[in-house]
Amino acid sequence: MKHARAFPLAPAGLALALAWAFPFAAAGEEAPIRFRHVLQTGRGPVPVSMELYLEAVNDDVIALKVAGDLAPLQEALPGLLSKVVEDTCTRRIGVEVQSVRAEVDSLRLLGRVQIITYRCPDPSDLGSRQRRLGNITAFDALVGGRIEDNCLGGEVAELSLDPKGLVGGILNLLGLSERIARRARETINETLGNEMKCIELPEKLRILHTNLSSGGFRDFGDGKMGFVVKGSINVRAGNLVSLVKVLAEEGELRD
Repeated sequence: MKHARAFPLAPAGLALALAWAFPFAAAGEEAPIRFRHVLQTGRGPVPVSMELYLEAVNDDVIALKVAGDLAPLQEALPGLLSKVVEDTCTRRIGVEVQSVRAEVDSLRLLGRVQIITYRCPDPSDLGSRQRRLGNITAFDALVGGRIEDNCLGGEVAELSLDPKGLVGGILNLLGLSERIARRARETINETLGNEMKCIELPEKLRILHTNLSSGGFRDFGDGKMGFVVKGSINVRAGNLVSLVKVLAEEGELRD
């Protein structure tokens, strides 16, 4: 009977009981516990496959590590991040993200920005604007991962924009290049916040007051996007009560 040995008051016992609580647990204590989380994005659900590793540190703490495969999100991000960031009577700015690649513990975004400036006889009528200058220039942005409120999120750490040619020189002279780069960075960050929201642990771990303390994006090989986060679970009466409820829901307390 599983319930006869499910709740010894030690981290190793709690770690084993956690493995029982997940339907996708692999056989053997050394194997990771596998599960999936679904991100709801503006282009539909994106699955994230994860592996959970547990280790008893001492009588009070279980260390955990979660590694996740973000390849489906990597494919979706160019479409999610590409958009018109400004469209006024005097200026139109469009951002197109063409590729996303993992580099060590960051993400590299490559793409281009289209800038068009207009004469504006009537600010209330966009149809009256007359094109003055146009330029398409490449941009390079680096996105770093961060842990906030027990979630993994992303933020553009830097974005470089270097318009070329005569028009590029005019944009630089007018100070528009820096302003356009700032708008592009702000828009990408806003979209990352809205679309990625929170790559979080499953409910069965969140009810145990799991604390994520470090981690971020990772290159899983050949630029493949993934992540690794680390944290801990405190062994305490409240967590054991929560775990009993989880096991009961999964039918693990039946004879």
